[in-house]
Amino acid sequence: MTELSFTKKFLSTLSSRSIRVNADFCEDARKLPARTPYTLPKTAKPKSKKAPPVSPSDTPSIPTANITLRSLRGTTIIHSLPATPLSTTIISLKHQLSTAAKIPIDKIKLLLKGKVLGDLKTLEEVGVKAGEEEVVVSVMVMGGGKEEGKKGEEGKEEGGQAVVDEAFWGDLKGWLDSRVGKELAVEMVGVFRGGWGAK
Repeated sequence: MTELSFTKKFLSTLSSRSIRVNADFCEDARKLPARTPYTLPKTAKPKSKKAPPVSPSDTPSIPTANITLRSLRGTTIIHSLPATPLSTTIISLKHQLSTAAKIPIDKIKLLLKGKVLGDLKTLEEVGVKAGEEEVVVSVMVMGGGKEEGKKGEEGKEEGGQAVVDEAFWGDLKGWLDSRVGKELAVEMVGVFRGGWGAK
């Protein structure tokens, strides 16, 4: 077929068709040449890796510390809590001490390095480090936290002298220092001592 004859045939084919195509024109799928359907290849499943067996030595250990609750003055209180998790809260320690020593929980104050510990703080938050051999937490029993002593011959309660000794005033001053500051704490301790002496 020469180029001239091909061109004539092509032009005659075009002339038989409409020049414009309607906007809603859609080609009849039945007149289209047959096509083989194409399917996506199957993806290979990844091989599952078996997890290695976990030995007891590989399990993460919970950080703990050996805690000892010890009273500063008055009634001797020594309560040991070995291997205590650092996530333990101060209020939990108070509950354990209250149960063991029969002291109302609202009369117990716990101190670490001279600072009063908040009930919602954990041991880790107050500075206790894991693995310490012994952490001594001081216990302060507020007034009315123990049973009233028996009356002596002079009409004074037995053990009353321990309440007003210098250790008591030192503890009170340390507690007030953390609350109101040193200057105001000295003034308040002076007022308390004056009131106690007048009594």
